[in-house]
Amino acid sequence: MGRKSESWKRPDWLPTGISKNGNLYYWRPGGGLPSVKLCSVKSSRTAVERAFAHAKAQASGQRTFDDLFAKHADIFKGSKATLADMANYYRCYIEPQWQFRDPDSITHIDLNNWFDELQKERSHSVAKNVRCYLGMVYKMGMSRGWCKTNPVKLTETIKLSKEEKIAKAEAKRKRPQLSWEEFDKVYDLATPQIKIIMLLGALCGLRRTDCAEVKLEDLEDDGIYVLQSKNLVQQVKGWNARLREVLELHKQQPLRGKPETVEKNRAKITTLLYGQYGQPYSAAGISNLWNKFREKLRDEYDIDLWWAPHEHKRFFSTELYQETGDLNEVAKATGNNDVATLKRSYIQGIPVVTTIDGSAGQSVEAGISWQGFSYNTEISYAVA
Repeated sequence: MGRKSESWKRPDWLPTGISKNGNLYYWRPGGGLPSVKLCSVKSSRTAVERAFAHAKAQASGQRTFDDLFAKHADIFKGSKATLADMANYYRCYIEPQWQFRDPDSITHIDLNNWFDELQKERSHSVAKNVRCYLGMVYKMGMSRGWCKTNPVKLTETIKLSKEEKIAKAEAKRKRPQLSWEEFDKVYDLATPQIKIIMLLGALCGLRRTDCAEVKLEDLEDDGIYVLQSKNLVQQVKGWNARLREVLELHKQQPLRGKPETVEKNRAKITTLLYGQYGQPYSAAGISNLWNKFREKLRDEYDIDLWWAPHEHKRFFSTELYQETGDLNEVAKATGNNDVATLKRSYIQGIPVVTTIDGSAGQSVEAGISWQGFSYNTEISYAVA
């Protein structure tokens, strides 16, 4: 006897008009229109509902938020890094929630409730960034006539509660801080590619994307020319003795191939960083390279490489602030436009503020330093 097929029971949540045929769900719109294939019967409820919404939107010619975002991406005039970050947030958070909704059907109340959920289930930063990117899409949509309203303008500003601020402050206080001793210990064990990434990050404050995009023609007499990918700021990172090590490290990166062709292939390379076949790295490629290096340190040397490449920019910002005491100077060197964000996100440590000894008429020295710093600025003033 043949094997009996398992009986299928229609789920209670399955919308009217959807039926099963074999291992697939189909929507039958009626009116003589052909059936529309949706997805596998093994798909989750969320996946089925999203496929159903997409099919209905296409059938009715309805505008969707997915269409609005695609139009926004096509004419976006910001940096590639910002667009990539926006696309990542859209794929992870916005798309599952609003992909097939008509942009004008989304209200500020819907968004406020959703932002509350994001802040609770994800983080304050995720909710804040999602709100920012949604606002950018709606603003451009209104200016081009692609949508009639901008519900983001009516939403509440996303703020941390007092308890959340305390927890975040405590986390920052306990967060490890990179030191030159730890940096050099790891640097000595690194491959030429990793060493270049570390030097560009810690000595110049470059992001992963900017490290990957440094070309040989950018190595000028007075330094390394950089066009910051996130804010399009042009800079020349001045040479110093240690930074010049990247010139020799560039030649030490291994290339695969026959001995007689390796040097010919090396002569064709145009980027400072390159892979074993001479190909340039991307930001994702640098992350993969770093993760492999982390595994090697853990397995062969029992070293926990706790930081990622972006930590080098924090290290650079902190060290430069230690030397100059001027946030504007750090902002100029890193290309950050927002000094407040720079201080909050990149300057590590906790300030040691002025105290008085209660002796009238005595000058009091106020040491201004940061936890983990050796930097001190003396300020004298008369105490009445």
